[in-house]
Amino acid sequence: MNKTQIKNYSIAGLFLLSAGILNAQVGINTSSPDPSSVLDISSTIKGVLLPRLTTAQRNAISNPATGLLIYETSPVNKFSGYICL
Repeated sequence: MNKTQIKNYSIAGLFLLSAGILNAQVGINTSSPDPSSVLDISSTIKGVLLPRLTTAQRNAISNPATGLLIYETSPVNKFSGYICL
């Protein structure tokens, strides 16, 4: 093997080894995100702002993912707040 091949194999090996390390949870304002979550947001003074949609915009979502969260802004008789599609 020549030096170029060794260099290429070394880079590929490092990339493959680091891929497992980089697959982790994301934490915002926390150094140790919960292992069962993909995103862990921690704050004592601020909240999370969900996408705000009207009923028409909500109904226009084709094939919504299970558990998709939105905040419906149209007047709703049932309750005002988030809705899980």
